[in-house]
Amino acid sequence: MLRGDRGDTASTSSRSHGGHGASEPRLFEFGDRGRILSPRCVEISKQHPEEFLNYLQQAWKRDKIYAKANPDSMLDLKALKVLCQDGKYRPLGSSYIPLPKLVYLQSRYMLEGETFPFLRLNPPLKPDGGFGPWRCLRAFARYRDNLDFFLEMLIRIRRQKSPTVEFPRRILELYLRIQAECEDSRDPEECQQRVRDVFEKEQLLYIHPIWRPPSECLMDDLCDMSSTLSKSALFPVAEDWDASKSELASLRDFYSHTLEVQSASFRTILNVLERREFDAPLDPSDLWLTDDFYRALDKLRRKLSPQDAAELRTAFAENMIIAVAPGENVIWLNSGDCTWAPKLDSPGVNDLSKHYPELKDFFTKFLGIEKNDAGLVFDSLVNVASLSPGNTRDDTARGLLVAVSQKIPEYGHVLDKEKFLRSPVFPVLTPDGDVLLCAATMEFSISDRKYLKDAFIGKLNLLDFDPKTVWMLDNLLVWAGLEERYLSRKVEEMGPASDDFKSIELSGEISSKASQLLRIAVHFRSPRTSNPKATSWLLEVLEHAQVRLVSSFPSRLIYRSGNAEIVVENTLGGLDIKDTVGLVIYVDDENWELLKQTMLPRRLLEWMMTDPDSGDAEEVTELGVSLVRSILNVAPGRDHIIPKMLDAEGIVDVEALNQSPYWRLNR
Repeated sequence: MLRGDRGDTASTSSRSHGGHGASEPRLFEFGDRGRILSPRCVEISKQHPEEFLNYLQQAWKRDKIYAKANPDSMLDLKALKVLCQDGKYRPLGSSYIPLPKLVYLQSRYMLEGETFPFLRLNPPLKPDGGFGPWRCLRAFARYRDNLDFFLEMLIRIRRQKSPTVEFPRRILELYLRIQAECEDSRDPEECQQRVRDVFEKEQLLYIHPIWRPPSECLMDDLCDMSSTLSKSALFPVAEDWDASKSELASLRDFYSHTLEVQSASFRTILNVLERREFDAPLDPSDLWLTDDFYRALDKLRRKLSPQDAAELRTAFAENMIIAVAPGENVIWLNSGDCTWAPKLDSPGVNDLSKHYPELKDFFTKFLGIEKNDAGLVFDSLVNVASLSPGNTRDDTARGLLVAVSQKIPEYGHVLDKEKFLRSPVFPVLTPDGDVLLCAATMEFSISDRKYLKDAFIGKLNLLDFDPKTVWMLDNLLVWAGLEERYLSRKVEEMGPASDDFKSIELSGEISSKASQLLRIAVHFRSPRTSNPKATSWLLEVLEHAQVRLVSSFPSRLIYRSGNAEIVVENTLGGLDIKDTVGLVIYVDDENWELLKQTMLPRRLLEWMMTDPDSGDAEEVTELGVSLVRSILNVAPGRDHIIPKMLDAEGIVDVEALNQSPYWRLNR
């Protein structure tokens, strides 16, 4: 048995490491796990690394017979650091034997001063291309011009401290050489995967002046998408690469198939949005990121085919990929949950204009998101006074008032009522004939009846609206609490002080329909029907009621505000109800038919709904007024249809009510 088999190395500790023969320390010795790398071998590599390769050259001649049976020891041997040509120490297994062919290729792709892990050999190899005395190193070091060799050169260029790469065309040539190595391999897929792993780990894609991994690159800078995604575009390549058309085609194939770099498309951005691929969850201050994404899609959509455009719309409709911040947190919605509602500050409205004001066409025209101009119209109204004075401004105010009124039923709860009341938005016609824009704090009235406007124009501040269109403002005026400014609610009609005038009675106008009018009074709970006696008395009064026509019956309209009082003549003709002795209604004879259709139904119902003792009046509903008008319009001889008409409207039947035990019990 050889001494080396027993691991006997003590007698050689003082001998030269560069000599020959059995005096060289053994590479291996026995240990707990079999034959292992000898401590003396490790010691030489650490204390005399410059002589280690010469030692290895001699020791290998003797101990290589044990290498095959000791693969772990061979790995340990390859891990020992040895001296390279650049003066640095590197693991033996990752260093290269400086064969002339490798040196030539290295000098072709790398510049002077750019280091490569060639072993320092003494004596050096001869230029004839053989291994010479260093054939043993084939078992440990690298020596082939294969894929790993070209990757190693690229890595070494990448690791240089220079801010830019000199002669960058060599990078192109290395990429193409690596691609060729993959194509010529027995297992192209395995080689491509290795290349992908190395390029990703070492960040080997050069886009002047930086290096990036494939995962942070796109093939083309389509619609500035690369900056949006914080990625680098690989095409177009730099001019100093001096790439031919065929080289560009091969390079594109290398990027797309070997490195699997994505081509920029709308799907690239959709993937980021759907997967929420951000460094951290977004907060409201981060929405500039999604703004960039939507801007890129807005540019890209103009180049899409109809099929791709439909796919993009569907993605927004079906997936929650629109980021909004209604409060302190970002939420994600689909397009159906959003709206475009500028200046509408409503918690129930996901307004995209607040976050993406410059993308209106993308969201509304392309994605079809609903537009809501309620907030914009309201804002225009409260700022209408900033326009230049004149008819145009007044007309604008009128149009905006009508527009806002139409929005009130749906959005009145979110509009700023206090701001509205403070803002000069009402065109008011003054007694002097001037039209001023006034706030609600200004005293003015609303002429909701033409005859009232005709009577008080030039005497009061009136909202400068035609009475025919005032009803279009009703939603707005009620919302703002201004409905009491209607002249019809503020003006009182008063007949002559004395009864010294001639009149002609119209028989049966009221009396023939007394029982049906009583049904209305009972149904709306008139104070005059609070008990059976009062109800009977009201019926008797109605049965004896008179309507008397008076020629040129004088009537006045009285407007009161505080201590002030304005009295004008009623051009519509007078109507006066007196109940001092029975119920007598005096009406101007020239306007009888008009007053019968307009004033009489309301005034008669108001009288029926007034407490005779206190003078307090209950609410008069429009339904009640309409029913009284219908009853008064029934022609003589057709009174039998009135009960059917009231039954159809659900008005209580007094006779049936009196027969109910529950009604009698509660009277």
